[in-house]
Amino acid sequence: MIKLSANLLKKIRVLLPKLLLVSLLLLTFNSMTSASVAIKHPLYGIIIPTQYETHYLQQAIQHSKTLLINGVTYHTGTLHDKNIVFVMSGLGKVNAAAVISRLIQDFHPELILLSGSAGSVNPSLQTGDVIIGENVIDVDLGQYTEKGISFLDQQYLMSPQTNRPLPLEFKLDEHLLAWIKTWQETIKSSVKFGVIATSDFLPNPKEQINLLKMNKVDVVEMEGAAIMHTCWLFNTSCIVVRGVSNNANTSITSSGIKLAADNAAKVVIDLIQHLP
Repeated sequence: MIKLSANLLKKIRVLLPKLLLVSLLLLTFNSMTSASVAIKHPLYGIIIPTQYETHYLQQAIQHSKTLLINGVTYHTGTLHDKNIVFVMSGLGKVNAAAVISRLIQDFHPELILLSGSAGSVNPSLQTGDVIIGENVIDVDLGQYTEKGISFLDQQYLMSPQTNRPLPLEFKLDEHLLAWIKTWQETIKSSVKFGVIATSDFLPNPKEQINLLKMNKVDVVEMEGAAIMHTCWLFNTSCIVVRGVSNNANTSITSSGIKLAADNAAKVVIDLIQHLP
């Protein structure tokens, strides 16, 4: 039998509770990081910038559960018996890119849908109208001119991760576009397809709005291009859905945001319901 000294036994008594606590924390961490394993696929991700845009969606989610994974709060559940995971990103491109990167890493969804509000540039759009981004543009990248985005040296757009040049304009996947148009005809939806500009400016400067109008942009918001960029980087399908909350030249109101966000969420829910 091995005999331990009194000093060593004393140290073991002091350290043992700490070691047990560390082991418990590691087990908890592992169970949190593997939470997505228990969620069935196909799985669809929904990302919304702010809590003010989430009310309609959250009320519609069935069997809702909250998961905290490495500092990011997710809500899982079902919409029309389709498995979904929903997360809020916060405003702006950096928040959107960071959170959607985690969403892709933690859950590997088959499709991600961005839902929320936007300011209209196209004068034919009314508050509450819903736009699906057929083209999504980061107008803060390079120089935005009356002829669109201009970038001084194209070689710097080459992604070291994909070995492909970064698009100056993200286009909705042609297969998704065809499927959405079929859905639109089937349910007689009034949703519109259009050009969505993304900028971190809020409010948008008059000079920028004038350029947006020259380039026939429909709405401007703060996250769409970052979502499309990240999905392009990680080869994940994505759809940007925006409701019109106000004219980009006018002030934003809480009622306008609610109407826009609710209408966008209704379209997202209906798209998920009709997914094959």
